[in-house]
Amino acid sequence: MKRLYELITPEQFQRVKQDEKYRKLLFTLAFFHSIVIERKKFLQLGWNIHYTFNDSDFQISENLLAIYLDTHDKIPFEALKYLIAIVIYGGHCTDEWDMRLLNTYIDSYIRNEVVEVMYYKLSSLAYYYMPRDGTFKLYKDFINAMPTTDHPEAFGQHPNADIASQIQESKTLFDTLLTVLPQNTSATV
Repeated sequence: MKRLYELITPEQFQRVKQDEKYRKLLFTLAFFHSIVIERKKFLQLGWNIHYTFNDSDFQISENLLAIYLDTHDKIPFEALKYLIAIVIYGGHCTDEWDMRLLNTYIDSYIRNEVVEVMYYKLSSLAYYYMPRDGTFKLYKDFINAMPTTDHPEAFGQHPNADIASQIQESKTLFDTLLTVLPQNTSATV
């Protein structure tokens, strides 16, 4: 989320008529994008297939959110969910179960409660919730205060889901170390 908020300018943060609703939905959109990206580290426990979600998916979704909030008095949640989950992010998905998961996440983060409920919970973990609305700096400070190491539960995973990703990281580290070790060669004279 820190990286995503570096892509956003303070001017962009205030460009929409319904600015408070926009800021809240932008925060949950960034949280959604972070989950989509971070689930990749859990290999097949995260997504059945490896997808190439990227920052342009977030940027397109953010632009769409801004346009819809500027052109509609009442937020068209169903249209936003469809375009973000099915068209933008869903355009990457080829697995039916992954699409279901994507839709479940978007249903949790693009909804009326996000803008209406104070401190809306984004996860079962206590420290993932919607911050008090405020300035661009307040949101960035809130994100910077979030845990630097995310627990698997933040992504809807079992606490042991980290094991698979840690095994893969260890294997990658050892493979890299092996490539820098001197090779034994024999020379004949």
